[in-house]
Amino acid sequence: MKNLLLLILLIQSIVFSAAYQAKHIKWANLDTLVSRIDTNELGVGIMDQASRAYMPLYMSKLYFDSTDASSWKYGQMSIDSDHRTVKVGMGYEGVQLQLGQEQYYYTFNNSGGTLGDGLVVYAAGIAGDHISIDLADNSSVASSQVLGVLTHDCDDQKYCLVTQFGEVNDVNTFGVAANERIYLGSNGQYTSDPPAWPNARVVLGKVIKSGTTDGVIQVCVKDQTRTAINRTYGFTSNGIGAGTYYSAGFYGFNSTDANLTQGSATVTYGSSGSAYAAHAAIVPSGAGSVTGGGQVGLRVTGVGDPSTGIQLASFTDTVTTDITSLAGNNYYETPGKFSGNITFELYVVSGTPTAYSLDFNYGFAKYEDFSNRKFTVSSFEYVWLAAANDGDFNIELLHHKQTGWTYAATGFVPGNGSVVEFQTDRPFAHDLEIGQPGAYKRTNLNTVVDGAGSEGVLVRITTGANNSIQKSDIQLIIIDETEH
Repeated sequence: MKNLLLLILLIQSIVFSAAYQAKHIKWANLDTLVSRIDTNELGVGIMDQASRAYMPLYMSKLYFDSTDASSWKYGQMSIDSDHRTVKVGMGYEGVQLQLGQEQYYYTFNNSGGTLGDGLVVYAAGIAGDHISIDLADNSSVASSQVLGVLTHDCDDQKYCLVTQFGEVNDVNTFGVAANERIYLGSNGQYTSDPPAWPNARVVLGKVIKSGTTDGVIQVCVKDQTRTAINRTYGFTSNGIGAGTYYSAGFYGFNSTDANLTQGSATVTYGSSGSAYAAHAAIVPSGAGSVTGGGQVGLRVTGVGDPSTGIQLASFTDTVTTDITSLAGNNYYETPGKFSGNITFELYVVSGTPTAYSLDFNYGFAKYEDFSNRKFTVSSFEYVWLAAANDGDFNIELLHHKQTGWTYAATGFVPGNGSVVEFQTDRPFAHDLEIGQPGAYKRTNLNTVVDGAGSEGVLVRITTGANNSIQKSDIQLIIIDETEH
């Protein structure tokens, strides 16, 4: 009798398109039948809970009512009209799996404390048959192996769901704006700034909605591998006197400053036949002065030497269109490059100023930017053979950037400090001795250089004796931080 009632209920709820085998099934009310649907090796069917009698159902399609039944009850399925899919309750409040659009790990919190919704975790070990988790961090290899993002709060010694792919809702996005890419940060948090070497760079996905309690992130975990680039340079002072020299680039600045005004608006620099192929650059004493209304800029004219390799007989480029915006002890350059003799000139951009002036150091700058890449300096090595005794010998790896320069009316020294310096690191034995080899090496460096933003590196070599370096080799290893 009970089996007969079940059969009647089934006929009322399911539409058969064939006499002996169902082609389509439509459930008018999932809740009334879900407890009577069971599965075994025969497939899907209805089972009498008392007698365990089983009647299989043969079907080719399954339809759900279009009503969005927002329930997180374990195993309950319903339409998700917002995402055009079916969602399944996972047994945790507010957590529903969107079929085909999300992927979860069922894990165990063995960290010793509560792990919050939206925090990034890694597989710290195994607890029984499940992965145990803890907060991920980009500072080590182990903790940067991201499993995913927690999709709900998880107490210690409890099971929890981790989103490996899909949306995580109602979380703190830690100030990251919508549509920004996010990376693994420290202590389970994330950041919009790509971590620099030696920290691991793990892309977590994107912020869909920014917020402190209602943020939404789209999780799509991907490790970004970074390439090490090795570049070598050579140098010799054989045949030249003691002094300051450069490798991997150069600074060529006038030792005294220029004092330009409306009455004397130009100054020249450089040798007319020299192929510098370098940026024209200045370091002002401070902001320029303009009176009487209007705007004044600083431009440079000379032989253009673009990266295409085809020189331009006459080329003009701008250092600034407003000299009053300049800051003292900062470095400024033309975007383009010049060779030969160049002319720095104050010019009126707009208006009719009656007086204007600017004091600045000036010259050429060429530096290694690894084809306009952002990179991290990882290792530096210098190996030489001495040809003379020299107690004043020094090597510096310079980080070329805008800040940290020192303007000087006389005796100007270009540059803004060292990444590494031989004399500083070698206080006890640092001389060159005739006929003797020597070496200087620094590893585990982590200076970030924005080669895409007019930064770079170059090597400054100082000798105190003529012909002191017979030959030398410089090796520089960098980590490419370019986004991809």
